Amino acid sequence: MMIICAALAVVFALGLLAEPFTADAQQARRIPTIGFLWATPRVDRMTNAFEQGLSDRGWFNGQNIAIEHRFAEGHFDRLPALAAELVGLRPDVIVADITMPALNGIEAAVKLRAAGVEAKVVFLTMHNDVAYARKALEAGALGFVLKHSATSEL
Repeated sequence: MMIICAALAVVFALGLLAEPFTADAQQARRIPTIGFLWATPRVDRMTNAFEQGLSDRGWFNGQNIAIEHRFAEGHFDRLPALAAELVGLRPDVIVADITMPALNGIEAAVKLRAAGVEAKVVFLTMHNDVAYARKALEAGALGFVLKHSATSEL
């Protein structure tokens, strides 16, 4: 669980903290948002580990950050609609797997960029093949994090 926590915290740092959020005293401050697209049913240990990793670093869901999860629950035909729903929320970072049934993450990233979506895309994946990382980065992804990465490697 610590590995998941660290990996997802790195995802957050890569995508969101690369551009700090500032606001005038006269402007309402926008809460940064991370959107997750999951092909699987809800996995509480993964989502809880992610939120724990953020809170350990001073980020609290609903206070200074918003975290939106969309789960296909194994109904892979729902993935495109869930992705569109996430984009509609205008997240700062979208985290998705590269290979999801009915929705190729790399192709989706290309379509997002072509449509002018400004959210940073970070892939959380099991594929450690350099070719996947290269394709992801060429598609406009900001990061590529292995699901099984050791904390020391992150």
